[in-house]
Amino acid sequence: MSRLIVICALVGLSLPANAYNPMRTSSGKFLRWPLLPMKFNLTPRAATNATVAETQAAVRAAYKSWADVSCSNLTVSDKGVLSSNTRNGRDGTNTNVWLSGWPSNYGSSTLGITWTIFNPSSGDMIDADTEYNPNAPWATDGDRYSIDIQSVATHEIGHQLGLDHSVEKAATMFRSTGQGDTSQRSLHSDDIAGVCALYPAGGPPPPECTPTSNTCSPSEDCVNNKCVPSQTQKKGYGSPCDNGPSECESGLCLTSQSVTFCTQYCSSTACPNGDTCTTVQSNQGPLRICLVNSGMQATKKTGDPCRDDNECVSGICAATPTGSICAARCQNGGCSDPGLSCQSTTQGDLCLPKPEEIPQPPKGKIGDPCEENGDCQSAQCGLIASGKICTTLCSDSAPCPDGFDCVGVANSDKRACVPKAPAKPGSLGDACGDHSDCQSKLCPLDEATKERFCSQDCDPKSGCPGDFDCVSVSGGRSICWPASGDKKDPTTPASSGCALTSERGAPSLVLLILALALLVRRRRRDSRRCPRS
Repeated sequence: MSRLIVICALVGLSLPANAYNPMRTSSGKFLRWPLLPMKFNLTPRAATNATVAETQAAVRAAYKSWADVSCSNLTVSDKGVLSSNTRNGRDGTNTNVWLSGWPSNYGSSTLGITWTIFNPSSGDMIDADTEYNPNAPWATDGDRYSIDIQSVATHEIGHQLGLDHSVEKAATMFRSTGQGDTSQRSLHSDDIAGVCALYPAGGPPPPECTPTSNTCSPSEDCVNNKCVPSQTQKKGYGSPCDNGPSECESGLCLTSQSVTFCTQYCSSTACPNGDTCTTVQSNQGPLRICLVNSGMQATKKTGDPCRDDNECVSGICAATPTGSICAARCQNGGCSDPGLSCQSTTQGDLCLPKPEEIPQPPKGKIGDPCEENGDCQSAQCGLIASGKICTTLCSDSAPCPDGFDCVGVANSDKRACVPKAPAKPGSLGDACGDHSDCQSKLCPLDEATKERFCSQDCDPKSGCPGDFDCVSVSGGRSICWPASGDKKDPTTPASSGCALTSERGAPSLVLLILALALLVRRRRRDSRRCPRS
C-alpha cells in the first residue's frame, strides 16, 4: 500500500562538499521522471512587484536553464497558462503557483515549497507542483533589496527534477539565497552533474509513453513509446463499445440493460435520432447523457436498483444513500405504497423507501478508518501517512480530543484533528530539547542564540560534515558545532523548550488530501541564512 509522507527538506546534510544530492525513496531508489518531456504550466497570478508577463518569462527562463544542459537528455514541455490559480497534485504537469496568502506553518522566510508525488516502490515521479510566497519582495531586474524570481524558480525546478539541497554554497540547489542575488539563475557545475546523473545524454531517450502508462492525448496513440496521431477509427454515437470508452469518439461508453454503446453528453433536446437526454449516476456524480434506443422496454419497478432512467417503468432512477433505485412521482403529496414516503429530492418530490427502513452503516469516530466522508460521524474523512481516517475540524477554541493534534489542511485555511505522531530522534543540526531528542544523544546549548541543536562526536582530523566545525569542549571531547558562533560546553544545563529556525526546518505538516495516497516530499527555499537550531 502506498503511503503519504511529508518531510521538511531543511535538515543538516552529511555529504562531502561539491556533491549534488538526489532525492531517494526509503529503499534508496532515485526520484526521476520515467517519461519525458517533463511538463509544466503556470497560473495567471503575478509575483509581487512584477507583471504577469515578467513573472511567467522568469519561470520559463528557469526551465530553459535545466533543459539546455548538454550532458543531459532532459526535455521540458510548456503547457501554457491555467485559467485558475490552483494546483492539481495528480495531473502529471508541474504547476507554478503564486499564492494569494501564505500559510503561517510554511514559515515567513520560506520563498517556495515544492510538493513532490512519486511511486515509493520505483521512485518514478508523478507530479511536482511549486507554491511561491506572495509576501516576498520579488523582482526580475536584480534589485538589491528584492528576491530574484528566476533564481528561486530555477532552484525549485531542481526539486521538480528530483534534486535535493546541495552543500555547495555556490550551487543553485543550495538551501538559501539573498536579496539582490541573481547568480543562481545559472547552473553551477554541481547542479549540472546532478541533472546529468539523473537524466544522462548518450543513451536512448526516455519514452513519451508506454502501453501501461499512456500519457498521450485522446486523439493520439502510443506507438513505439511515442505519442502519434491516432490511426484507429473511433466509433460514433450508438456503436457498441465492449472494450470501453477508448473506442468512442466522445469518450463515453454506457451500459444499459446489458447493452453497451457509445453515447454523448446532452441537454434536454440535444440527442440524435430522437433519443432521450437522461441523468445517470457515475463516479463523477450525476451526468446528463443521451440514451441510445430509448424506446427500449423498461422493466424495473419502484424500489428496484437502477443505473439510468430508461431502466425504470416510472422513467425515474433516483439516488439514495444505499444506491440508485427506481422511484415514482408523489401523488397529492403522498404515496399509495405504505412502504414508501414522499420525499423532496433534486429530482422533485418522489416516492422512496422510508428513511428509517434504509439500513445505515455504523459511523466511525475520530481516528477510525474510513473510505469516504459518509463513513464518519463528523462527515470528514481525511488522508494521513497511515491511510484514511475519520477526522473533524478544530481551532484554538475547539481543540482536538486527547491523543490528537490540530494541524493545517492542505490548500485551505482550516485545521483538522489527526493522531499525534511519535517523535523521531533528530540528526545533526536538528532542533532538540534534551539529549534524548537526538540520534547521537548529544544536544548542546548555543548560548549565542539560546537554542539547542543535535550535535555529534567528531575527530578533529576528519572534521564534520556540511557547515559544521569539529571543536574541542571540556572533558577532552570534540563535537560538531556550526561554523560560526560561540563554542559552549555541551554539558550546559538545558533551557526550557526549543526552537526551530526556518533554514533548519519546521515541524512536519500532516496533509489531509481526499485522494489516492502516494509518497509526498516537501522541499522549500529560504530567503536568508538563518542561525541553525
